[in-house]
Amino acid sequence: MDVIKTRLVGEAAPDVFCLDALEAPFLRSQNVLEPLDAYITPEFDLTDFEDTLLDSFKYQNQIYGLPKDYSTLTLFYNKKAFAAAGLSNPPATWDELRNYSKQLTGKLNRYGFGEIPELARQGYKIKAFGQEFGL
Repeated sequence: MDVIKTRLVGEAAPDVFCLDALEAPFLRSQNVLEPLDAYITPEFDLTDFEDTLLDSFKYQNQIYGLPKDYSTLTLFYNKKAFAAAGLSNPPATWDELRNYSKQLTGKLNRYGFGEIPELARQGYKIKAFGQEFGL
């Protein structure tokens, strides 16, 4: 992404490229992206895209990108570790996740929760706590 950003500012970027939806607000703020609306013909069926995915690339009622894919996040848990810590079910709320993580960390002498720190993998928490991605 650093190379794309540098090339966009230097007007030497490719015409089409992939980026994470979280990067789009910054690029839009730099006026380096062109809205795609003029290229989207009636034959192009926007209903093929989930609204929430398409909305990630919209700004001021214009489309600046199209989603190429998406991924879902899943909470995996270790039933044996839960049983050893006296927990019977996976957490159902943010408070439970926090409390269970603390309990698992203390009882097992290891971290009770872990995830990839990549910003794109934090988006669900940003939205869950009522924030937007700089839109």
